[in-house]
Amino acid sequence: MLWAAALAAMLLAPCAAATDNVANGNKLFNNGAAPCTQCHNLKSPKTDADFAIRGAANDPDLIAFAINTNPDSVGEMRPLYGDGMPFELSDSDLSDLAAYIGSVVNPGGGGSATFSASPSSFDFGTVGVHAQSATKSFTIKVIGAAGSISSVSSSNNVEFLLAGGTCLATPVSLAQNGTCSLQVIFAPGVGGMRSSTITLVDNGAPNPLSISVSGTGGASAPAQGNLTGPGSAVFASQVLFTQSAPKTLTFRNNGTLPVSVVALSSSNPAEFPLLGSSCGVVAAGATCTASVAFDPSASGARAATLTIANDGATNPLSVQLSGTGAGGSTGGGTKVVVMEYYNASLGHYFITSNTDEIKLLGKPPFDAWQPTGLSFSAYAPANAPTGTVGVCRFFNDHFLGVSTHFYAPHGLGCEQTITAFPDWTLEDPQLFYASLPDIAGNCPSGQIPVYRLFNNGMGGAPNHRFTTDPAVRSQMMAKGYSPEGYGVGVGWCAPQ
Repeated sequence: MLWAAALAAMLLAPCAAATDNVANGNKLFNNGAAPCTQCHNLKSPKTDADFAIRGAANDPDLIAFAINTNPDSVGEMRPLYGDGMPFELSDSDLSDLAAYIGSVVNPGGGGSATFSASPSSFDFGTVGVHAQSATKSFTIKVIGAAGSISSVSSSNNVEFLLAGGTCLATPVSLAQNGTCSLQVIFAPGVGGMRSSTITLVDNGAPNPLSISVSGTGGASAPAQGNLTGPGSAVFASQVLFTQSAPKTLTFRNNGTLPVSVVALSSSNPAEFPLLGSSCGVVAAGATCTASVAFDPSASGARAATLTIANDGATNPLSVQLSGTGAGGSTGGGTKVVVMEYYNASLGHYFITSNTDEIKLLGKPPFDAWQPTGLSFSAYAPANAPTGTVGVCRFFNDHFLGVSTHFYAPHGLGCEQTITAFPDWTLEDPQLFYASLPDIAGNCPSGQIPVYRLFNNGMGGAPNHRFTTDPAVRSQMMAKGYSPEGYGVGVGWCAPQ
């Protein structure tokens, strides 16, 4: 609360018209009946209050957050300086204050890395013994220069668990004014006051950065198992189609009865395979582990959810897995043309890059399949660039005599179709090659999305249409087709 009180005193200063941002910020910061210099030393930071105020360097939004939103300060500051209050600060005033703090903290744009945590401490309040609190998020910020964090630890990791956040993927590199997150859970094992110190070893000041957390163990929760673990696991950047070293995830039973782990599963086993687990029956107070790796099949952000089904209070328990595929190149390669055909009697579409098939289609006895005039590019399997994947083609004639085809790239439907739908015959495991989009549907640079649209079984059999034309995509959706794939419905990416 020292930060809140001191910043409130700072904002009592008169709001002069800003003719010079830094100069006006200097007046706002240093003038007034209770100048903030009584509590904050910008030039020689020694206390949490000093580091908190330095975090507002060139960041007026942080000051606005402290006034209107931050639970540690809003009670004191919003009634005076919040939106619509008697001493409301203009956006210009906030910018001037942030500019002045930045001129002191980072004169001339240089300086050394200075780390801060928001909040700098936290009390979880009372939580029942063998129960667990809601997750508390902390924001770690570096100013003055770029910095890095080499390790994160909790002095009482039994009761104050590091549950996730991007700060845990050490080593973490942060650009100047960059941030990372840290998530903590309080799970008291005994009653009374409990505490821990979260320590972040960095390359700046202070080193280490410490966050004090505390809480009170209350009345015991009902007798039951209570499995807890990290909320997330972040893998470092990994070369495409190369499996990373395993990451070991530790789970703890904070309950009073044993927990039986029924199953562990990855929602994306191709890219985030589960390598092994010691989790079976986990005694009260005991731990078990699961080993997961990262094997990206496409560049960019990749993600999965590890689900731990159990008979305890936290069922199912989930861990968000993420990583970045890197090192692959979509340059080079031999391009092929993927032609589209339509059978009006069936209402089905068919695509192929096979030149022998292209020569036969549209003529007797295959004149029912006529070219639509639309096509897109892909890569020949014999000379596909690194980072691309084969597109599988499946065949099925089990729909009352109506035959149909299905296309799915490796890593986005091919393996799942082989495993879950054995009645679909794999005609070709790599009809052509293409790139996969990221989970938001974005394609690598120089490539365009191939939209995948499903007919929802119209006409008695499933069929898909694949197109790079947004107008065609809209037309098919108007006819009742549904988009499938990543993002807005991207099945794969085509070279231009």
